[in-house]
Amino acid sequence: MRISSWTPQAFLARGLTLVALIALSFAYANYLIDSLGVFGHEKPEGIAIYHTNERFAKYALALRYIPDHFDTLLIGGSNSDNFPVQATGGPNKVYNASLNGGNLCELLPLVERATASGKIKKIYFCIDPYHTKNASYKTGTRLETTEHEIYGSVTLLKSYAYARGGLSGHPVQLNAANGVLADRVYAPPQEWWETYSPAEDEKIAREGFPFDPAAEQQLRRLAEICREHKIQLRVFLYIYPGPIYKVTRPAVLKYQRNVSRILGQEVLNPNESSQPVLRSVIEDRANFRDGCHLVEPAAQKVWPALYNWVEAQP
Repeated sequence: MRISSWTPQAFLARGLTLVALIALSFAYANYLIDSLGVFGHEKPEGIAIYHTNERFAKYALALRYIPDHFDTLLIGGSNSDNFPVQATGGPNKVYNASLNGGNLCELLPLVERATASGKIKKIYFCIDPYHTKNASYKTGTRLETTEHEIYGSVTLLKSYAYARGGLSGHPVQLNAANGVLADRVYAPPQEWWETYSPAEDEKIAREGFPFDPAAEQQLRRLAEICREHKIQLRVFLYIYPGPIYKVTRPAVLKYQRNVSRILGQEVLNPNESSQPVLRSVIEDRANFRDGCHLVEPAAQKVWPALYNWVEAQP
């Protein structure tokens, strides 16, 4: 039958059928590829992230891949995203679920989903006042929409393109199969320190860190999740460059006490530790590419020392 002889109803029906077939074919192809481990297809080499949207990828990985292959999470923001959890001692298999630029509002859905299976036994939280200064999403990425997008979306297509190197043909890995942020080239630390002014830190020392009241409920929810699933929660502050911590110490200690009260457990402060490796890193500002991010070699040293120090605390 020629198209010109179709009725509008027939044309619409055939058009909708074609669209449905294309959508189903795309969804089935995504099921077979299973690039983010959602459908349980085993990938012996693990699943690295080749994508610019770390939130989307880690939300998707939390649906199945993370709880199926790891029993411990490290959560935090960009300052713990490059902690090399593969260097962690002991029996725990740790996934670095930190989110670049992520606050507690964005970390909670990942934690809730990853722990739902009951397979996660321990969570380390490298907390920073950044996580609680506001209590709203920083991007449009949500776990609930991610659950639909994994069957077929522009975001998913982008992940395929990045995994194959896009137009360059050279794949760029964002995170390793254990969630650790890949090494990046940044401006050398001295460039940041040359322009550093303590005025903002002095203001923080006087006024304290901003703390969104809604973030208090989010912290309580994190503790509640851990109780529900019998997960051991270890919370510790990020380490700061010595010159900055010297100025902000009163505000940091106040923040530590406040979060400890909300969680109902002690928040550890490695900035007060006498552990040799931690002290050597803290006291040399060249280990920080800015006021709050470790350069890669320093992160490689800090995480094993920090992990062992945290584990040694009562």
